[in-house]
Amino acid sequence: MWPGPHNATYVDQSLLRASAELARETGTGWHTDCASTLRDPEVFRIAYGTTPVAWLHDQGLLGPRITLAHGIHLDTPR
Repeated sequence: MWPGPHNATYVDQSLLRASAELARETGTGWHTDCASTLRDPEVFRIAYGTTPVAWLHDQGLLGPRITLAHGIHLDTPR
């Protein structure tokens, strides 16, 4: 089983970090929806000043142990 917080835009950032840490500790991957609607990156930007993918990258949470489902709007114009 993999940790799978519902959506990177709408769950607490500490849950995303904890999911990645649990995956590391157990030798599995982790999974989340990310930027599936045009609104998702903007909601995240308003709340945190960046996009979900940029934040995941900055936190070191992207890599071979994560899958991003429905990643349609991974980069939006600023």
